This record gives sequence, C-alpha cells and structure tokens, in this order.
Amino acid sequence: MKQERPTFFSAAMVKRILDKNSSTADTTETTIQNFSAEDIGFENIQKSFKKIFPEARLLKNVILPMEDDGLVKTAEYDVMVVCAAGIHIFEIKGYPKGKVWYEKGENGLRLWKIDNGTTVSEIHDPISQGLGKLYYIRKSVQCFSKYYVYFTGDEIDLEPTMPATVLTTDELPYVSRLAYSDAKFRKSMIKKEEVDVIADAILEISSQYTIVEHISNCREFHKHKHAA
Repeated sequence: MKQERPTFFSAAMVKRILDKNSSTADTTETTIQNFSAEDIGFENIQKSFKKIFPEARLLKNVILPMEDDGLVKTAEYDVMVVCAAGIHIFEIKGYPKGKVWYEKGENGLRLWKIDNGTTVSEIHDPISQGLGKLYYIRKSVQCFSKYYVYFTGDEIDLEPTMPATVLTTDELPYVSRLAYSDAKFRKSMIKKEEVDVIADAILEISSQYTIVEHISNCREFHKHKHAA
C-alpha cells in the first residue's frame, strides 16, 4: 500500500521533532539551488532578519502541497523566514530595473506591468499568486504569518500606491523591525524551540516533494487551462 505523504503539521510530527537534538542544526536551510536573483534576495532577507531575530530559520525554494487550496497541486515558496515574529513568506522578483505598477483590467483583475525604459511587459499578479500559499500556511500553523513580494533589482521604482507588502531592498530593514514591533505589541513572540519545530516540520513535509514534480504539476495545470 502506498504511504500517504504528510500535508499538515501533525501533533506526532511536532513531538518527533521536539525529541530530536537540534543543537547542531544549521539556521540556514537550502532545499535546491536556484537562480542568482533568488540567491541575492535570500542573502538580503537573511541580513535584515538576522539582525533582529538571531534565532530565525531561513528556508529557500520550499515545495509544499496545496491540496484543494490551489489550482496547482504544489507551490514553491521562494523564501520563508521562521522567527519569533512568526512566518514571513517572500515571493522574489528578479527584474534588474524598471518602473512597476498595476492597473485594473476589464474583468476587474489587477494587471501588473514593468517598464524598463525600452519595453513594457506584463507581470503575473504576484499578490494573487501568493494567496493560496499564505492560506495553506495559516491553516497549517497556529502562528502569525505574512506574505510579501520582493523586487531585488537595484533600479526598481515602485508606484507610490503599491501595497505596503510589495518591497524593494531598501525597505527590507523596515519590514523586520515592523515584524518585531508588531509581535511584541501582540505579545505573540515565539520561543526558539517553537521556531525550530515549525521550520523542521516545514522541511520534513517539503522533503516529500521535488522541484521536478512541481514543474510537472505546473505544466499539467497550464495544459488543462489551455484545453478548457
């Protein structure tokens, strides 16, 4: 009989992780090698959060199941920060330069665009892209979680009316400070032991999935979408 892969953080999983001796665990986890834009984003996020949250665990390119929460069976989380202030999810956009804005389309959906000075290109709405990911985390883990879109390029100019969760590198230090301030105000700081439990549980689930499988799921979704 085929053994089902875990999709949520069960009590047994948490207990098993708590029983482990995690004193030698590295606080920086990398599940697969990725492109330079995500590497740059990862390093910048790490520098920003580690200054305030030395206990933070940073996870990169995590593949998790969406089950019925998404149109694609799995989702890739570019960067996840698990720290005393909860779980902070970052969608990395590696455009080197350009002005970024969005406008409403005929169907009411937001059309994101970037003008690099030569051409204007459309960007798949990164906020709607992350809603399913955030929902899965929120229903799986009983702690604060938030989703951000991070443009890593040095010459990115965001429209002033952009949501506050859409960021450039200059704004990263403010995000980590605000996360600390909010958690302290809510009196919801997570202990280091709990940070490790959550991060290890995420990695344990993610280890059951591969980037090849995720790409296959994406292709299958687009195949059915175009066929409909």
